[in-house]
Amino acid sequence: MVGWLGRKLDSAAGAVFGAVLGATASQGQAFTAAYVQRLGGRLDEAVMVLQQARDGALLPDVSTATRDQLVAEFAARVEHLSALRDALVDVAPLWRPFALLAQMDRTIAAATLGDFVPALPLTAATAVHAAVGLVLGLLLWELCKAPALLLRPRRRPAAKAARPRHAGRPQEAPPPRREPTLTATPTDRRE
Repeated sequence: MVGWLGRKLDSAAGAVFGAVLGATASQGQAFTAAYVQRLGGRLDEAVMVLQQARDGALLPDVSTATRDQLVAEFAARVEHLSALRDALVDVAPLWRPFALLAQMDRTIAAATLGDFVPALPLTAATAVHAAVGLVLGLLLWELCKAPALLLRPRRRPAAKAARPRHAGRPQEAPPPRREPTLTATPTDRRE
């Protein structure tokens, strides 16, 4: 009974662990989409600020040298944000979360995470991420159990336990069975 219950609990825990990791992995697409949207908003804002700086509408009282320096800094920011956005948009959807991890802007990522609401986009990439996460979760569960399995005392299988102790020695053949024979007894003979 305990063995059966232990196997069922292990199976349930592995399923939960795999499901949690699968669900987490499936959020990669949703988070990337939210990040790209926020990045696009920051890019639009940076382009607007750059244009205002070039026109002189932003900080009209600063000197020309200061304005040129600010315009150069705003232009660099626009270039940086454009490069980040293009790097994510040009990548296949399956690989976008990995591209995001490789080159994300930490400030934008933190802001995205603060407002992030989990979602499940119905795309092939999301299905792949969820499936891979599920498999990795199950494998990770098995790896977590490995130290406990190594420390557990080994039990003999039922077939070995049922054999007698002298099972390793060769068995002697049982003596041949004697069949009863019919013989005539002296009282049976009549002459």
